[in-house]
Amino acid sequence: MVKKWSASHSVFPLFAFSLSAFIFNLSAFVAHSAESRIVDSILIGNEQNELQHQFKSEGSEIRTTNNQAFRFATTNGWFSWELKVLPDVAQELAIDFGGGGGGRGTTNLVEITVDGSRVANLRLVGTPRQQIYPLTNALVNGKSAVTVKFQAAPGSRVLGVSGVRVEKRPAPTIASTSVASSTRTTYQYIVNVINDQREATSSGDQLKAHFDWWPARNTNQWVQYDFAKPARVSAVEVYWFDDTGRGDCRMPKSWEILSRQNGEWKPVTNPSARGCEPNQYNRATFDPVETDGLRLDVRMPDTHSAGILQWRVE
Repeated sequence: MVKKWSASHSVFPLFAFSLSAFIFNLSAFVAHSAESRIVDSILIGNEQNELQHQFKSEGSEIRTTNNQAFRFATTNGWFSWELKVLPDVAQELAIDFGGGGGGRGTTNLVEITVDGSRVANLRLVGTPRQQIYPLTNALVNGKSAVTVKFQAAPGSRVLGVSGVRVEKRPAPTIASTSVASSTRTTYQYIVNVINDQREATSSGDQLKAHFDWWPARNTNQWVQYDFAKPARVSAVEVYWFDDTGRGDCRMPKSWEILSRQNGEWKPVTNPSARGCEPNQYNRATFDPVETDGLRLDVRMPDTHSAGILQWRVE
């Protein structure tokens, strides 16, 4: 079903589009950031909210699937909103994409700009995802608002934007300032997502980027943090990834915690139970230890692999 609304300064021609089977709802849209961090957000498909944010476009329309609204632009089209920003506060631009699209050609290339300055060029294909872009001082200094614009590349369209927010950047933590690495060294860019401070809504969250050890099964695999500086720590929290129905990752069989002491990895002392439960953080405590790194040694399921959405350290 297609839902449309019009405004005097906007044009919304219809066009055919096949959306990814995955649709997330508005509660998931909000849950990816604590409300206290949100500076401003667009309620896509809400006419009043979009117009209050100075919505403008050429060749754009709203499509609604399973009660979730997505904004598109037809070939060579564009759309933009004005969002509030704060002075002297570290902020970032969070954008949720609905996924779908076609092929590896230039059909779905989009340029994202903030006040005319390009922050990204993206090809919108594949699964739903969230992209985060820092709002540097050069972009927001002395401003109370910025215009965020999505422009289709020549011959391209803009597909399935479902959320746009300005958020306060999370305060740095031991985990977020650490360097993550794993047995999958060729996938460093994926390992980095486990300390990106983006919260998952469930173990099967398709919007939040994840790390996994696939195709490893029935083996022990590790992931570790090299701290920015030595720290005294006594707890970890792990949010496990599970893509049942889409892939081969399930809850791990078990896991151990090791700290680095004089260059050697040693098990922490008196660890509490280390859970393997979905849809929550699995917290484990241990005797406080001064260290420059922690490692998780994770036992894969017998016939599946495993993965992580987020790993916290205290």
